[in-house]
Amino acid sequence: MIEILEKLNLSQDHNKIQILFWGVFFLLVLGEVSVAVYTGDILYPLAKVIGLTIFYSFYYRSLKRFYYTYWTLSLFIMLDILFHLYDGIFVYGHFNIIYVFVLALIFQSIQMYALSSPLYYPVVSWWEYDFRFRTDLKIDIESDGKKVEGRIVDVRRMALGLQSFENYKPGEIVKVFFHEGGTEVSLKCEIVSKRNYSIGRPNIYGLRLFDSLERIEEDYKKLNTLWRSKKRLVREQKFSKDNLV
Repeated sequence: MIEILEKLNLSQDHNKIQILFWGVFFLLVLGEVSVAVYTGDILYPLAKVIGLTIFYSFYYRSLKRFYYTYWTLSLFIMLDILFHLYDGIFVYGHFNIIYVFVLALIFQSIQMYALSSPLYYPVVSWWEYDFRFRTDLKIDIESDGKKVEGRIVDVRRMALGLQSFENYKPGEIVKVFFHEGGTEVSLKCEIVSKRNYSIGRPNIYGLRLFDSLERIEEDYKKLNTLWRSKKRLVREQKFSKDNLV
């Protein structure tokens, strides 16, 4: 019963994001229809709707597979919405057009904010090849009595992003252990997202904290403090005079 409720909760989160995603698409199509009705020009808005449909097929694929290209495509959507808002206010001066694109802007902003969490898109330092300057934290991951090594790559918004060569499934419950310098942290987590872009590279996971609120707050605060301290220390070391020479 508990496993069913866990999967249902995860499914509900994904459904909310998809509702926002397709809600923006519907509003953009509705906006083009509104422009066509106002201007009397059907061909140009129709071409835009066809182009938008093709664009959204690639956009949805990037969201479904958690590709980081989602953010580049999202930027194009935001720019398109802003251009339409500009036209709605300064060119057409039509309330319905403005209202539709304001709603699209709100939906798109909420969607992007929700997905900016480590649950879905952990911030991974792809550009940093020197391991001395990476902010990864070494951890142990335990599942079904098996313990393996991993690295935490992102700690934000009461969620974790980590890398591991172990193959976990979304919805699976794992325990994350960190012990270094006299500090010990133990967190029960749920795998929310998973991605792997190339053979030989570790899987990237987004984890939701899954434990009592009191325990989460205490241990997560410790981990977050260590994470921030290491980021600050690494930044200072990277830009010190010795490394710049």
